[in-house]
Parts: sequence; structure tokens; C-alpha cells
Amino acid sequence: MNSEPHNLFLIKEEQIQNSQIILTGSEYHHIKNVLRKKPGDIIYLTDGSGIQFQVVIENIIQNAMVCKILEKRKIPRTNIINLDLGIAPLKGGRTDFIIEKGTELGVRKFILFNSKFSVIKNFSQARIEHFKRIGISAMLQSQQYYIPEVKFSNDITEEFSNYDLVIVGDKNGNDRIVPGIKNILLLIGPEGGFAPEEIDAFSKKGAKFTPFSKNRLRSETAAIAGIVKIISYYEQ
Repeated sequence: MNSEPHNLFLIKEEQIQNSQIILTGSEYHHIKNVLRKKPGDIIYLTDGSGIQFQVVIENIIQNAMVCKILEKRKIPRTNIINLDLGIAPLKGGRTDFIIEKGTELGVRKFILFNSKFSVIKNFSQARIEHFKRIGISAMLQSQQYYIPEVKFSNDITEEFSNYDLVIVGDKNGNDRIVPGIKNILLLIGPEGGFAPEEIDAFSKKGAKFTPFSKNRLRSETAAIAGIVKIISYYEQ
């Protein structure tokens, strides 16, 4: 298997036909017209579930590229821990930024949730699909093989039972990160922070409050700082 850096492209199951994969649309255009790949060149594909396909371009016809599968293998996740991120939606492109960079760092799931001080309270399904596309693009760019999940929750505390540890980013918190944990939810609040009743609800559900800096951070900065701190702690 060639270990050199390579471009990675996403395919759907229906594009796989026995020992061949048929590329069309934007993938076909990018590989043919941007990368200028030709028959005999090797490229890498994934279905987003951890499978890597090493293929060779056999033929290029009008609006389609026929590739032969040379090798198919399961790629392990890059991080040992399962880290998911709960975020109160932010204005502008800042939620996009968190999903993009969080995916690059190995976050597996993004849970958007309502918070009392959130400026944006709800998202349409079209907006959720937009965030999913951001995650897919970041997955491919960072050469990962698992599509991150994006979902919306009306009550984030209902998600707590799915995790061994819930960490809330809090400048004034004094809880230490607990060793030996594999399944973690990190919560980042809106610019106005969490309301006292939200903090109380999180605490009653067993959440830990941990600072990621001595300085006051914007929500997107806190998200990245928290992700890096948690991954660095458990991956060392």
C-alpha cells in the first residue's frame, strides 16, 4: 500500500460494481480535469465507513471514469477515544469552523443543542445537511475514513447517558480530566455562556467543569482548545 499523501474521494455503495467503481459528477470532474489523472493512475476512495479502496483508473469515457479495485481494507480510527462535541449554534460561519476543525482533529459526532443564551435556536434539516457536507469535506481533506455524524438535540442532557464522561468548558471550573475514559462528550456554550439553571442541570447529571485556558475564550476557540486538550491527555 502506498503510504504517500494522496487525495481522497467519497463514493456511494451503488457506485461499486463487483470489482469496479464508477466515478461520475464532481469526483469525475476533479480527478480528470483538476488532478489530470489518466488511465493507469492509482487513486484512493472511501465509502465513509472506514473502508479504503485503492483503485487504478481503467478507462475514461464521457462523464464517467471506470476504476478497478486493487485493494480494499479497513482503516482504524486515528484517535483512541470516542470524543463527541455538543455545541450551542453560533452566528455566521463560526459553527462551520468548529465542525471543520473538529472533524480534522477527530471528533466523531457533533450535537447541536438549544441553550438559553443561544442567538440561533433551531436549524432546518437543510442547515443540518449543510453541516454534514462541511464534515465530509474536512474528513476527506484530513485523509480520514469515517463521516462525522451531525444531529440536533432539543435537550442535551438527554444525551449524557450515552457517555462515560461529560466535560463542560468553563473558565471558572476546577474539575480535572478523569483518566481511563474512552467515551466523552465535550460541551461548549454560546457566547453568553450557560445560564445558572443549565449549569445546575449539567452538574446534577454528573458533568465535570474544566477550564481550557486562563483567558476568556470565544466559543469556537474554546471548542478547539477543549478538543486538543482532551485528545492530548488521553492519547499520550
